[in-house]
Amino acid sequence: MWPKNIGEPLVAFWSKLIDTIHPADKDVLVRERHSLNTAYPPPAFIGDIRQARLFVLYANGGYDEERSLLEFEKSGSVEAYRERLRNPVPCNVDTHPYFMKQERFRILLEAGEAAVVNAMAYRSRRISKEPDNQAVAEKLPSVKIHRNWLRSDVIPALGKVMVVVHRPSLWKLDSKTDGSEFLFFTNAVRIRICQTGLLIGRRRFCLERNDS
Repeated sequence: MWPKNIGEPLVAFWSKLIDTIHPADKDVLVRERHSLNTAYPPPAFIGDIRQARLFVLYANGGYDEERSLLEFEKSGSVEAYRERLRNPVPCNVDTHPYFMKQERFRILLEAGEAAVVNAMAYRSRRISKEPDNQAVAEKLPSVKIHRNWLRSDVIPALGKVMVVVHRPSLWKLDSKTDGSEFLFFTNAVRIRICQTGLLIGRRRFCLERNDS
């Protein structure tokens, strides 16, 4: 049987977002030095995380001043973004226009078969060059929630779900010890989209549902 609503712990947590900072994170972000952008709702996850069978892991939300302004220029766009954290939907060009132009997993994101999850939801320009932001990530309750979700909910379900890791550091993942038949690091394998799922090297991972 396929695991149902594996993304529910993250949906439940981020459903409590009222403005652009989760209440659990507010004290840390006020107290600690950082350059995270908190002007917009944070992309904790992207896509239908409740139904996804493929989880693509990134470090944190990216920030580009011009692009972000355009993304949230329409009236109601901020509340619509928060609503997608409360009630996730598959990606499309209206909900995630810039992400959909570049993402190799676009087909699966549009079908609701894949979701992107950030270890830290809050946006920055380049986390690998931002030591203050890396340090504050270690103190954020939301980061702990995401890491615990990965270890407690996703990894035990590997085989029924699959994980592709783009940015392992903030997730505290190591390719030598955490890599497995269904948890891949993209710098180590060739990944291609096929009609029903992914080709990982020479292996096929089928994302067709079997909920019986």
